[in-house]
Amino acid sequence: MSRFKRWLQARIEDSEAIEDIEERKITLRRLNSALHEAQSFSDLVALSSGIISDPFVERDANVRPVEIPSARNPDPTVCPSCGEKVSSDLGFCPLCGTYRES
Repeated sequence: MSRFKRWLQARIEDSEAIEDIEERKITLRRLNSALHEAQSFSDLVALSSGIISDPFVERDANVRPVEIPSARNPDPTVCPSCGEKVSSDLGFCPLCGTYRES
Protein backbone atom coordinates (compact mmCIF):
# COMPACT_ATOMS: atom_id res chain seq x y z
CA MET A 1 0.00 0.00 0.00
CA SER A 2 2.87 2.35 0.75
CA ARG A 3 4.23 1.85 -2.78
CA PHE A 4 0.83 2.78 -4.20
CA LYS A 5 0.67 5.92 -2.05
CA ARG A 6 4.18 6.93 -3.16
CA TRP A 7 3.14 6.37 -6.77
CA LEU A 8 0.10 8.61 -6.29
CA GLN A 9 2.26 11.31 -4.72
CA ALA A 10 4.64 11.16 -7.67
CA ARG A 11 1.71 11.51 -10.09
CA ILE A 12 0.50 14.54 -8.10
CA GLU A 13 3.90 16.15 -8.58
CA ASP A 14 3.87 15.24 -12.29
CA SER A 15 0.40 16.72 -12.73
CA GLU A 16 1.78 20.20 -12.02
CA ALA A 17 3.21 20.07 -15.55
CA ILE A 18 -0.25 19.72 -17.16
CA GLU A 19 -0.76 22.86 -19.25
CA ASP A 20 -4.57 22.89 -19.38
CA ILE A 21 -5.74 24.40 -16.08
CA GLU A 22 -9.06 22.53 -15.98
CA GLU A 23 -7.44 19.21 -16.81
CA ARG A 24 -4.80 19.86 -14.11
CA LYS A 25 -7.53 20.60 -11.53
CA ILE A 26 -9.48 17.46 -12.42
CA THR A 27 -6.36 15.29 -12.33
CA LEU A 28 -5.24 16.74 -9.00
CA ARG A 29 -8.71 16.23 -7.51
CA ARG A 30 -8.76 12.58 -8.61
CA LEU A 31 -5.24 11.85 -7.39
CA ASN A 32 -5.81 13.56 -4.05
CA SER A 33 -9.04 11.64 -3.60
CA ALA A 34 -7.30 8.34 -4.39
CA LEU A 35 -4.49 9.20 -1.98
CA HIS A 36 -7.02 10.02 0.74
CA GLU A 37 -8.84 6.69 0.20
CA ALA A 38 -5.55 4.78 0.26
CA GLN A 39 -4.57 6.46 3.53
CA SER A 40 -8.00 5.76 5.04
CA PHE A 41 -7.71 2.10 4.06
CA SER A 42 -4.20 1.86 5.54
CA ASP A 43 -5.46 3.41 8.78
CA LEU A 44 -8.39 0.99 8.91
CA VAL A 45 -6.11 -2.01 8.38
CA ALA A 46 -3.76 -0.74 11.10
CA LEU A 47 -6.63 -0.26 13.56
CA SER A 48 -8.15 -3.65 12.88
CA SER A 49 -4.93 -5.66 13.20
CA GLY A 50 -5.57 -8.46 15.63
CA ILE A 51 -9.35 -8.12 15.27
CA ILE A 52 -9.56 -8.92 11.56
CA SER A 53 -7.14 -11.16 9.73
CA ASP A 54 -4.70 -9.50 7.34
CA PRO A 55 -6.31 -9.04 3.88
CA PHE A 56 -2.91 -9.29 2.19
CA VAL A 57 -1.97 -12.93 2.50
CA GLU A 58 1.01 -14.43 0.73
CA ARG A 59 0.28 -17.86 -0.69
CA ASP A 60 2.78 -20.56 -1.60
CA ALA A 61 0.64 -21.87 -4.45
CA ASN A 62 -2.29 -20.80 -6.57
CA VAL A 63 -5.65 -20.79 -4.83
CA ARG A 64 -7.07 -22.91 -7.63
CA PRO A 65 -4.82 -25.08 -9.77
CA VAL A 66 -4.70 -24.06 -13.40
CA GLU A 67 -5.88 -26.91 -15.55
CA ILE A 68 -5.09 -27.28 -19.22
CA PRO A 69 -8.32 -27.99 -21.08
CA SER A 70 -8.36 -31.43 -22.65
CA ALA A 71 -8.77 -31.81 -26.37
CA ARG A 72 -12.28 -32.58 -27.51
CA ASN A 73 -13.09 -36.11 -28.61
CA PRO A 74 -12.98 -36.02 -32.42
CA ASP A 75 -15.45 -38.92 -32.77
CA PRO A 76 -18.66 -38.39 -30.75
CA THR A 77 -19.65 -42.06 -31.19
CA VAL A 78 -16.57 -43.25 -29.24
CA CYS A 79 -16.11 -42.76 -25.49
CA PRO A 80 -13.10 -40.50 -24.84
CA SER A 81 -12.33 -42.40 -21.62
CA CYS A 82 -12.53 -46.09 -22.52
CA GLY A 83 -12.88 -46.07 -26.33
CA GLU A 84 -16.14 -48.04 -26.34
CA LYS A 85 -18.82 -47.29 -28.96
CA VAL A 86 -21.51 -44.97 -27.60
CA SER A 87 -24.99 -44.51 -29.02
CA SER A 88 -25.58 -40.96 -30.27
CA ASP A 89 -28.76 -40.61 -28.19
CA LEU A 90 -26.97 -41.36 -24.89
CA GLY A 91 -25.18 -38.57 -23.03
CA PHE A 92 -22.82 -41.00 -21.30
CA CYS A 93 -20.85 -44.19 -21.89
CA PRO A 94 -22.81 -47.24 -20.72
CA LEU A 95 -19.56 -49.11 -20.01
CA CYS A 96 -17.58 -46.67 -17.86
CA GLY A 97 -20.19 -43.96 -17.13
CA THR A 98 -18.16 -41.03 -18.53
CA TYR A 99 -20.40 -38.16 -19.63
CA ARG A 100 -19.98 -36.99 -23.18
CA GLU A 101 -18.85 -33.40 -23.74
CA SER A 102 -21.42 -31.27 -25.50
